[in-house]
Amino acid sequence: MGNMIINESQSFLLTQAKQKSLSVEKSQANKAAKSIIDSKENSASSVSISKRARLYGLKMSVNNTQDAASMLQTIDIYLNETQNILYRIRTLAINSIHGSYSSDDRQLFQVEVSQLIDEVDRVASQAQFNRIKLLTGAYSKMNPTASMWFQTGAKQTDRERFYIQTMTASALRLKDPIDQKIISVWKPEKDDGVVELVDSALLKVIRQRKDISSYVTRLEKINAKIIQDIDTILDSQTIVTDVKSAGKMVEKIKIQIGDAR
Repeated sequence: MGNMIINESQSFLLTQAKQKSLSVEKSQANKAAKSIIDSKENSASSVSISKRARLYGLKMSVNNTQDAASMLQTIDIYLNETQNILYRIRTLAINSIHGSYSSDDRQLFQVEVSQLIDEVDRVASQAQFNRIKLLTGAYSKMNPTASMWFQTGAKQTDRERFYIQTMTASALRLKDPIDQKIISVWKPEKDDGVVELVDSALLKVIRQRKDISSYVTRLEKINAKIIQDIDTILDSQTIVTDVKSAGKMVEKIKIQIGDAR
């Protein structure tokens, strides 16, 4: 399972690196597109009431998809913290198996493991967006009332549903959900099983982060399509179809007026 952890992690990190390299460009492109849309909408004074209503709905959808992406990226930041904690727990568990460490050393390992497991719960409880708790099970597939729906279009049916697994210490099997007893690295003969438990927890976190990455990519594609739809509606108006050309015309008229004076 150790090799699986490394492969999953490397694959995820490569994907993350590619996405981060494009994130600034995408953000700038979105801002530029919205600016052009606002300019066109202000210029196209003859847009019909029905089209204005549709434009309003589509512009709200752009904001909704961007908010959803921000929420998912916030979850990923917390999960990155949990992942780093799990790597440290794994290191301590492997060290405890090593024969060069004394019983006192293992006792210190156990103290740190206990603190790290408490930290996993702290991260899960503090992972919030607009005071909504994200990692405590409210949006897990195992929860029949899970309802992380995002409105992504002007119609009621234009929406996406995403799932976020529970990332508490109990859900990751670092702690018994009933008696709250935590995993032990104190006894070397049992530590190999602990490493496997931590590996399973790591896989759960890494796969959730990969899902989030896919969710964000999906939202970015939806957002690009919405912006394209808005642009198409505005470009269909006959009064102003090219803001840049209209701007040049205004400047030319200003010059002519100045010359006439």
